[in-house]
Amino acid sequence: MEVEVGFRETCIGDGAALERVVMNLLRNAIDYCGRHVVLRVTGRVLEVQDNGPGIPVDQRERVFEPFYRLRPQAGGSGLGLNLVAEVVARHDGRVTIRSAPGGGTIVRVELGLGDAYRTGAGAPAGG
Repeated sequence: MEVEVGFRETCIGDGAALERVVMNLLRNAIDYCGRHVVLRVTGRVLEVQDNGPGIPVDQRERVFEPFYRLRPQAGGSGLGLNLVAEVVARHDGRVTIRSAPGGGTIVRVELGLGDAYRTGAGAPAGG
């Protein structure tokens, strides 16, 4: 695994919930995807990139549905990416999936996109 850190920026929120987001994305990349995983953090944006088979375009929204699994024979409950999406939404953010250059997937999490987060008002409790 490789970690790349850009500039730092404060993100107010629930630290434990955000830790679960990062751990879930890393675990998915390691367990179901490729042999090379990169975690990038720049300000309030994080990306997890792998070199696995990728997620088909027509499945990229469905993987956030509760109990949906891209590979039904694989382990897991199908709740991990749903949890990621819910936590990110609670932090006024969004999560997107795109293809990685050369194959694989990039899951991008952007946090604190609204004005309330820029001023520090209205952030979730627990931060």
